[in-house]
Amino acid sequence: MAWREVKLFTSVWEKARQRTYDAMLRKAKAHHVAGGKVYGYDNKDVFSPLPGLDGASKRLHVVRVINEGQAKVVRRIFQLYAAGLGIVRIAKLLNEEGVPSPATAGHLRRSARCCTASSIGVKSYGTKPSGRIARARRRSGSATSGNGCA
Repeated sequence: MAWREVKLFTSVWEKARQRTYDAMLRKAKAHHVAGGKVYGYDNKDVFSPLPGLDGASKRLHVVRVINEGQAKVVRRIFQLYAAGLGIVRIAKLLNEEGVPSPATAGHLRRSARCCTASSIGVKSYGTKPSGRIARARRRSGSATSGNGCA
């Protein structure tokens, strides 16, 4: 590949990356969902009150609504963590009690045991007790990959 073609490809890629970043930032500032699903919340579509040119409703954006069933599990995780239990112990406790994992709750996977220390860690640090959602920081070997639990 010629140097000019490589430079052109890099320029196109950088512009696309910047457009995506700007769009996600704009959504986050408007309090719209800028990512996927979060355990403890359901994504709800918000539609325009006026129909589009084709007569169908147009989706404007997506917002998060608390899922009370899953929110109880998240609150319990925070309480157990605040009481001094580690994330491995919390995961074992939830598995012993048969609490559905994020993956089985969302019907992504039908595994009986799926709560792991890494999925508890993502849940603990991904949702703040105030109800605000924080972006989970990924480590190498992402905590959310491999087990489908978060």
